[in-house]
Amino acid sequence: MEPALRDLRKSALAMAPIESGMRILDIACGTGLQMAESECQGCHSYGIDMSQSMLRQAVRKRHAASTLWIRADATHSPFPSEAFDRISIVYALHEMPMGTRIRVLREAKRMLRKNGVFLLIDYDAQKEVWTGANRLSWLGTHLVERIAGLHHYRNFRHFLRNGGLLPLVEQAGYHVQENRRFRLQKAHILLVHK
Repeated sequence: MEPALRDLRKSALAMAPIESGMRILDIACGTGLQMAESECQGCHSYGIDMSQSMLRQAVRKRHAASTLWIRADATHSPFPSEAFDRISIVYALHEMPMGTRIRVLREAKRMLRKNGVFLLIDYDAQKEVWTGANRLSWLGTHLVERIAGLHHYRNFRHFLRNGGLLPLVEQAGYHVQENRRFRLQKAHILLVHK
């Protein structure tokens, strides 16, 4: 799965190039793969996650990276308003309950600078993506999400049933700058701003 995600990350970064001096935040950073792809000389990079074990892996695996890894709740972050030029969240919103999703998006909006952009990657919720020849992939994805736990799976199903990323960012008051779907990976990438 990682090679496909790497391609998605590279496509996403091409949509929102990173320049020296930028302040970058990855929400629900996990083991730090998104930050590893977006390494930039002269950038100030931060990754936040609730899981201490994930952050330990990020530090261990990305020890050369200049990212500061912080255990924090993405609904109430320790950062000031308008602190970041780029914010990302990759395959994490589908794991959260609906109310948490909106609070995370509103908190990200608070932290995003006026001319900043927010990059979101998650499952594509369009029904056509999960039908026909893609049915086997649909079953595999549902199995993986189900193995992650009952609450996780319920949140995943709710995310898909309610339209995925687009309705969420609209509800949180963002403006869509770019909207791409990657049918093969069943992925949706949005680039949004305030």
